[in-house]
Amino acid sequence: MFSFIAQVNDKVSSKRAILIDLTIFPTRRVYYVIPVAKISIIDEYTHMNNPDIKEINVRNAVMADVSFIKECLIDSWVEHAKNNPDLMTEERMRRSKVDEYYANFIQKNKGYVFIADVNGTQVGLITAYKQKLADFFKDSDILYVDDVYVLKEYRRKGIAQLLLNKIESVARENMIKRIDARVYSYNQPMQNALLTFGFNQPYSTWVKIVE
Repeated sequence: MFSFIAQVNDKVSSKRAILIDLTIFPTRRVYYVIPVAKISIIDEYTHMNNPDIKEINVRNAVMADVSFIKECLIDSWVEHAKNNPDLMTEERMRRSKVDEYYANFIQKNKGYVFIADVNGTQVGLITAYKQKLADFFKDSDILYVDDVYVLKEYRRKGIAQLLLNKIESVARENMIKRIDARVYSYNQPMQNALLTFGFNQPYSTWVKIVE
């Protein structure tokens, strides 16, 4: 069985776009926009470029995934704390009850949590939920991407793109034209990835810690 990676056809109208809000602390929040385009599937991508990967599956998270979600997010948040000590601490991150939060999130269908499996093993996740913005926005109903995480040994294999494509599919199914997400300023690889996927930056928000 071959795995797939989706590419966006850049020959589309700019009239339909997805806005990605990348919260960048401690200095700024930047926004990236990508047109909502038709997705063309390239089969055999994973087979050709990653022969150790036979199958990739993106699925809904279940309660059995909660411990994996916690492990991934704590790892991600600790990295945030190390790079932004004025905003958070590693101790606080490790004490957070992320497992309880996501158990409740999944049980009560408060949003979307998708797991990426490679050869039947959990390797990544993405979380998102619906938000309502002020009516003066052109698209006030949005999907907010809260976390994207891929295990280090599985990065640069197209998995993050598959997870983001899944969120785009959810947006399409719910007639939502705008997706917001965030990434920290030190996370240059993710910023580069989004630019590679066709995103751009229309504006930014700057943050200052008041002593």
